[in-house]
Amino acid sequence: MLLVDNSLTTETQRVIVRKKVCLESLSRITFPGLILAFCFAGLSQAKATDEIWGCLLYASHERTSPDVPAWLKNYNERLVRLAGYRGVRSLGQSEVPVLPDRPAVIYLRGNMRVQLNSCVREGSGHYLISLKLYHGEHAIVETQARIAGGSPLFFRGPAWRDGRLIVAVVIGEWRWWGWW
Repeated sequence: MLLVDNSLTTETQRVIVRKKVCLESLSRITFPGLILAFCFAGLSQAKATDEIWGCLLYASHERTSPDVPAWLKNYNERLVRLAGYRGVRSLGQSEVPVLPDRPAVIYLRGNMRVQLNSCVREGSGHYLISLKLYHGEHAIVETQARIAGGSPLFFRGPAWRDGRLIVAVVIGEWRWWGWW
């Protein structure tokens, strides 16, 4: 119900009535619609400064070799639980920039590559990612994960020789892992 003040000019009354009608229309927006708007407000494409680093590891019962990045040795217990082997060896590592709307591809030894197909950065510094591990043209592992920037994601690859291949991936801004 709209109340009109007779002391105001006709034009002023029309403006007030229009504003009240607009406010009444806004009040009809549903609560779920507002929730969805706030949920997606923190999501964005990865920044141009984001990079993805990947490392192909070979887990076996041999001792951990010195070619494994020093910071990765801090995750040795986690790797033992993941793979069931007590030592790891690096078979290669690389890093590439994450570009919007284009897959980021990390080429590794043995005709293997890790392809980042999608990367959505959340406002909290986490990433929603979709990765595939390829051997040649065949996808052998596909995973989707939510990871914190600068924190490694490990996933098991196929059995190889007397052990297992493991892929380690870190995504984020360069400043997060400048100490590698």
